[in-house]
Amino acid sequence: MKPGKLRNVLVVVAFLILVGVINASNVIGTSEFFKIGQMISQEVRKNDEQVVMIVNGDPITKKDYAIQKILLQTTDEKVSEQTVKNKLIETTVVYQEAKRRGLEPSLNEAKEFAKMQKNLLLSEPKPENADLLIEYIEAQGFTVDEYFEANVEGYRKGLAMANLRNIIFDETIEKMGSEVTFETKYDVFNSYINDLIEESNVEFVEANIE
Repeated sequence: MKPGKLRNVLVVVAFLILVGVINASNVIGTSEFFKIGQMISQEVRKNDEQVVMIVNGDPITKKDYAIQKILLQTTDEKVSEQTVKNKLIETTVVYQEAKRRGLEPSLNEAKEFAKMQKNLLLSEPKPENADLLIEYIEAQGFTVDEYFEANVEGYRKGLAMANLRNIIFDETIEKMGSEVTFETKYDVFNSYINDLIEESNVEFVEANIE
């Protein structure tokens, strides 16, 4: 699988937003996909809740760091510690901003969305990459039902972040007109994220995480 598409699939699983997976034309080998699932499962079982940094008052643990590193290594095996930290900071401030703006869905809405994604994964005819995603899930010791039930809060977070992106897109259209390009909307959103990061208060509890 091409690095970009691999990252899309894994980020979808990690943040539990099933977007772009069903129509992906290239996939990695099943053994590699299973291995990634196992790696994440190992970190979850370790459950290392030692705080490594605090972003605007919210703690980031060693478990968070380890899982984020696994995801980033799908596109860069030599990903640096600072790159992992930066991604965690970005994700945290975006989620915080989504909550601040009242964009987080209710728990029931997240449950319904998780159910919809599960049904999509199990639908017939079978989606293109369904077997790989099921393999990824089973590598973590879950049945499909257990996985989607266990990750409702993850869906809630992912949906909140997606809602913020869509709101910024809509605000950009209002300011620049309906002819604004998709690339421009994303540039505005990325600039918005950068501002959030610059304004954030980050405390590193451990100078060297690894």
